Amino acid sequence: MTLARDLAAPALPKAGVSSRIQMAFESEEIEGLRLATRGRMVALGAVALLLPAISTYPNFLYFEGLLLVFLGLGWAQYALATSRHARRWHPYLFVTLDAGLLAFTLTVPSPFAENALTSQMALRGNVFIYYFMLLGVIAFSYRWRLMVWCGVVGALSWTLASLRTATLDDTTVYGLNLGGSDAVLTAITNPSAFFLADRLQEIVVLFVVAWMLGLVILRSRRLAERQITAERERANLARYFSPNIVDEIAKRDRPFAAVREQPAAVLFCDIVGFTKMAESQTPTETIDILRGYHQRIERAVFDHDGTLDKFLGDGVMATFGTPETGPHDAFDALACARDIVRAMEDWNRVLQHDGAQPIRISIGLHYGPVVIGDLGSARRLELAVLGDTVNVASRLESRTRDLDCRIVMSDHLLHAARASQRSDGAHIFDALDQKEPLALRGRAEPIPVWTS
Repeated sequence: MTLARDLAAPALPKAGVSSRIQMAFESEEIEGLRLATRGRMVALGAVALLLPAISTYPNFLYFEGLLLVFLGLGWAQYALATSRHARRWHPYLFVTLDAGLLAFTLTVPSPFAENALTSQMALRGNVFIYYFMLLGVIAFSYRWRLMVWCGVVGALSWTLASLRTATLDDTTVYGLNLGGSDAVLTAITNPSAFFLADRLQEIVVLFVVAWMLGLVILRSRRLAERQITAERERANLARYFSPNIVDEIAKRDRPFAAVREQPAAVLFCDIVGFTKMAESQTPTETIDILRGYHQRIERAVFDHDGTLDKFLGDGVMATFGTPETGPHDAFDALACARDIVRAMEDWNRVLQHDGAQPIRISIGLHYGPVVIGDLGSARRLELAVLGDTVNVASRLESRTRDLDCRIVMSDHLLHAARASQRSDGAHIFDALDQKEPLALRGRAEPIPVWTS
């Protein structure tokens, strides 16, 4: 068996793959924005319920109105993003508006409150933590640049809000070093105090957290891209190779470089009289027949953990026990052959119903040692399965015409299949007939065979 593997040419253009990955991320960004809008509603709803408990009437009504503005910005962003007017810079604009509105909300006292806290006191009330809710909403976007931008405009808006407070006429600015304990106590009890160190700390922490979250999003996107690319490459390989071969190729650079001998079951399948059949059909009809035939062979081989070689016209070769041996290789080969026969019988009923010519197949099976390894050059490699076992299976398939049967198997395969039988597979051995030993070209002694 040879299994071609062209290492030089990619199956799909990288530009096309990148475009599809980008489209997938854009779709997820829209879904993330939808979730972010819902998350914004939940967060704002929770704050709206909390406000009457932590603020007085009518002071909290001012903030409830600002919450409605936040809610409107969220819905406007989602509506615009899902419309034909959407642009890539729109989210950056809305993040900027959110950050600016948040800074205004947290530092400008309510005009409706008679005894509202001063701007200086408002800054000392841990109100800065609401910026992290904004970061949480942005995280739904899966856009690392937007997260970093949120850190930039958040830090900038908080800086401007802090500068506004620091420049008020009644503000007392305290620098990075407050001095001794008496000076600290004086500063803490001063309602007009502005602590520069605290504001710098908040600004730096906000930007650093946004930057770190941006890196997390970027890393997640790259991981997703690698996974998508890897799955695409594996799917492309699976179009040409059996799943177990794909797994071996994916795990190692030269999975079959070391030539080795191991036991395996070999199956050959052919369409009897295919050349004559093709003469009476159009090329399109012939291709349709071959595709239907290949599809059924492929399904049966893969369902029984086999390795499928490239198709050669109407001929197919499959192995069981390559690249790695298993406990049921011979049994799986026989079960596969029986399933192929049943699949062809079902297909023939459909063909006859449609007025098409039915198909007769022939299958040869043998079990024994094979040699497996890479052949070729660094740019093009082939997995080769060679040996007398392969030759015997091929010649057994050709003798089905003489024996007027669909399956011919060696006695070696039958004994190995019985020894490796699965618990629910006794029916596989039904309706088998032992024949006289067959003399095969290239072998000195006839071999015992069974037919079905």
